[in-house]
Amino acid sequence: MFIKRGEIMSKSMRFIRHTIYIGQPSERTSCVVGDINNDGTPEVIIAAREPKREIYWLGRARSGQWEYHLIDDTFDRVEAGGALADIDGDGKLELVAGGDWQGNIIYWWDSPDDPTKPWIRREIFRMPQNQSHDQMIADVDGDGKNELIAGLSWYRPPKKLGENWERHEFARGYVSPKSVVADFDCDGKPEIVISEGDASLNNRQYGRVVMFKSKNDPTDMWEPYILHNKLLDPHSLQTADFDGDGTPDLFVGEMGLPNGDHPHPPAQRIYLSRGNKMEEHIIDEGIGTHEAKVIVIDDKVGIVGKPYRNLRSSAPRGPEVDGVHLWLPE
Repeated sequence: MFIKRGEIMSKSMRFIRHTIYIGQPSERTSCVVGDINNDGTPEVIIAAREPKREIYWLGRARSGQWEYHLIDDTFDRVEAGGALADIDGDGKLELVAGGDWQGNIIYWWDSPDDPTKPWIRREIFRMPQNQSHDQMIADVDGDGKNELIAGLSWYRPPKKLGENWERHEFARGYVSPKSVVADFDCDGKPEIVISEGDASLNNRQYGRVVMFKSKNDPTDMWEPYILHNKLLDPHSLQTADFDGDGTPDLFVGEMGLPNGDHPHPPAQRIYLSRGNKMEEHIIDEGIGTHEAKVIVIDDKVGIVGKPYRNLRSSAPRGPEVDGVHLWLPE
C-alpha cells in the first residue's frame, strides 16, 4: 500500500463548493444527513450550542434554495456525532444525539407527521460520564457479523446478552480517533482508517490520517499506513465511491484549528482507491469543515459540512465560517 500525493482533481472530477446556508456566529457541532420528509432528496440536520442552542434542518425547495426549519431550541448542549434512525418503527427517521462535555444524556427527537414543526425530544438514557461522540459499526473480522469500533479497539459482541464484549486493540499511540471501515484495496478484507480529529486538543499541532490493514489474525495489531501526517484537526472522515468505479474512496476534511490561527489553509481531500495505492486529490482549500457527511444530490455523490470555530477566537470571522457548505462534482 502506498500513497500518491499532491494531485488536483482532473477537470472531469472537479468539485464545486456551494454555500447553502449562512447563520449568525455560532459553535456548530453536529451534522447529520438523511431524507427526513420522504421527498427522495436528503436533508441536512445541524446542531449548535453557543450562543444559541438549536437543532435545525435544511431542505432543498423546488426553487433550488435550501430552507431552514427548527427542530428544537430547548435542549442542553449537543456534541458532535449523532445519527438518524427509525427508533419507534413508524417509518420516519428520528434524530439521536448526546450531550457534550457538560452533559451525559442521550436523546432522541421524534419527528412529527409534519417535520417542519418542532420535534418531540425524549430521553434514552444517562451515561455514567459526560460527553458522547461517534462510534463505528462494521464486520472487521470477516465472520459475517458486525463488530463495534471505538477508539483504537474493536469489540466483538458476546454470544449472550449481558456478557462482556471481547476487546481487541488494532493500534496504539493515536489521539482522538475518528474511524471508517471499507475494503479499499478489494482484497476481501476490510481496512480501518482513523483520523486524529482533535489533535490540537491533545497538544499536537498536526493530526494524522492512517489506514490500518489486518494481518492473518485480525485480533493482532494491524499494520499502519500513513496517508497524511500534517493535517489541521482532520475532523471529517467519510467513505463513498466518488469516481463511480465501484470501489470505496475516502474523504478527509481539515477543520483547521478552533482558534482560527491556521499555519496553512485547511483543505478538503479525496483519496481515490487504486488497488494497492490511494491517490490524494485536493478538492478545495481555505475553508475548514467539521463533521462533514456524504450526501447524494441529483445522483451526484458529494459532501456537506460546516466549519467549527469557537466564539472565543479573535481571528477574523467571515460569513463563510458560519455557513453550511455543499461540495458537488461539476
